Amino acid sequence: PQYSYLLVSEIIQQLESTQPEDSNYLEKRASLVSALKAILNSNVSLIGISVLEVLNALFTQLIQSLHDSGKSLVDTHSEENGFHYFIHQGLVHSIGGLASQTYYVNQLNDITSSLVSKLRVNSTDMVDGLSIKEYRRAAIRCLHCVAANSAKKPEKEDADTTPVYNHSIGLDTLIPAAGLLLDTASETRTEFASMLTYYLEETSEDEIGLNPYPKHTLSQQGDLNLANTLHLTLLNWIQLPNLEISDLLSIKKLLQAMTHRFGADETIRAVPLIFEIQSLAQQETIGSPCRQRAIAALVVEWLLIVADFYRVNSLIDYAQELKKERQGTGEYSAVFVQEDFNTTELEALEPDNQNTVHRFVERATVVEMLSKDGPLRDQDDPEGTELGNKLNTEWDASTMDEHNSTFRIRTSRNLSDLKAKLVTSWSSGKEPIVCEPEKKQTINVENLKEALVGQMEVSGLDVMNPLSKKSDDTFKDMSSLLQSISSGNNDSSPSTLFNPPYKP
Repeated sequence: PQYSYLLVSEIIQQLESTQPEDSNYLEKRASLVSALKAILNSNVSLIGISVLEVLNALFTQLIQSLHDSGKSLVDTHSEENGFHYFIHQGLVHSIGGLASQTYYVNQLNDITSSLVSKLRVNSTDMVDGLSIKEYRRAAIRCLHCVAANSAKKPEKEDADTTPVYNHSIGLDTLIPAAGLLLDTASETRTEFASMLTYYLEETSEDEIGLNPYPKHTLSQQGDLNLANTLHLTLLNWIQLPNLEISDLLSIKKLLQAMTHRFGADETIRAVPLIFEIQSLAQQETIGSPCRQRAIAALVVEWLLIVADFYRVNSLIDYAQELKKERQGTGEYSAVFVQEDFNTTELEALEPDNQNTVHRFVERATVVEMLSKDGPLRDQDDPEGTELGNKLNTEWDASTMDEHNSTFRIRTSRNLSDLKAKLVTSWSSGKEPIVCEPEKKQTINVENLKEALVGQMEVSGLDVMNPLSKKSDDTFKDMSSLLQSISSGNNDSSPSTLFNPPYKP
């Protein structure tokens, strides 16, 4: 098993050598991919494998397979596309298998960053002969598989199953891909949101909202940066002109996943965002009545998510009553009521309904319920006064970073001090700077005698006494030696430790 990584390299070479004109081309590729999938997803460590090199080779083969199948990713199995399906799924799960074993500290972040770079945010319409939509779809599918493997929890925690390194993806590695939530293609937006939602849900803690006092899980700088980025992106996403039904459902699920993953910190920070979203519906500048009803309904759906998560019964009753009232007057969007849709366009969902929302969520009521009835107050804020001030903060994207300190954020360690640094070059002619404590501990020829005598006094051993005279003689010998060396030097000539026995 310790040589399995060599087999991986050999199989990839054979896969790269296959040509479309070869007989049994697809059968051979399917067999090789099946072997790769089995090896990379087995519970055997492939010590010595070049992770990123294998990742790039597998992704290149996936793009080649997309060309073979008509430039699209095959998701369903049928007799007609059987080999293409097995090849595509096998390569995707092989890439995911690289995340099942951790060989160095930053491996998962390197894999994730590599796949994120392949998403080609703000790229051209065509990449490697494929449409950017299909290219990103393949990369997102690989990213989803990596996230799924990295989020797996061991069945039992013992010495055999507990990983050596932290087996999780740094959330800040996903920030460069957040722009996909604003992509022109709705499928790209929802597919990336689905991957992000899945990982946030899988890595969230159980019953985080039921503690007497909030547990501050938004404690890493990378997590905070992602949360800030998603808040800004969600506000822009909901204003896209081609917003579809799937977009609104994805936004709701992503907001729910962020609540589950980041807990009280996210809930407190999301309140200004939610009421900023409601203000878009109140101003009636968001577009058609159908869009206005959908966005106003999203605010109520978020309240129900938060109220259920923290078991705030008063907020549940308030949101349910408001929802029921709007449904009775035709002011609640069918997006969050129906389960099956025969259209993707928001305006085509209720073409005859031109009603607009008249009664909106009262912020003062929500703040009061969350401050008094919800488990969001810190132990040193029994009356909820400080919490109420945070919940009443107005949305301002330019000042989001200024409020980071209010949520007990523990920034990650600055590892730059631990990295190797270049020292001052000796050829520069400058003396190296030595701090004062180091100067005091430096032993030179002049104080060698005192240092030796002090060391003997501390030890207090009689057996060291005879060495005192020897050290004194040594000091005299060394002093005379240095004097003889320096006496032969001329100030006008370059200094050297070697004096030739003759002068030229």
